[in-house]
Amino acid sequence: MANAQRPVVNQRLYFVGLHIEWLAEQLANQMIAKTVLEQSLGESVLFHLIKTYQAYLAEIAAAYTVPLTDFTNAKQLLELLEVEGRQSSEALELYELEAADSWLNKLQRQYHSIGPVDRSGTGSQNSQIVAISNSDNRNTLDLESIKHYWQQLTAIIDNQRERLEEW
Repeated sequence: MANAQRPVVNQRLYFVGLHIEWLAEQLANQMIAKTVLEQSLGESVLFHLIKTYQAYLAEIAAAYTVPLTDFTNAKQLLELLEVEGRQSSEALELYELEAADSWLNKLQRQYHSIGPVDRSGTGSQNSQIVAISNSDNRNTLDLESIKHYWQQLTAIIDNQRERLEEW
């Protein structure tokens, strides 16, 4: 039986690749300020990377025929697998990466650090103008960091899929 989550994961990885290509082109053109591009596209890429990761957790769950849920981390998947009397080396590997000082841990922390757009809480609900200060840019991702996260996530998904197919 085909895993219905696989196309979702593949599509999200493709979206990240599109964003990376566009970011590289825009940085080369220098028409928009680098910090603006990195903050805007960096947040978009973080969103797609995290959603890819969450969809991949669901793909693992489907491979082990456990009920699908909205996983946000590997611990949740491991807990569900335990309830179902199953074990997954793939989920355990991801859990260990989340807990260690790894690329996955950094990716998750970066994503969670974005926070609300209006950090002061004093903005007008009708305002369409956003001021960008240096303090707002502390969570931006440069092109190389974005590529690194994408390559690492793609590599672990590919590697684990090979193992799952052998199983």
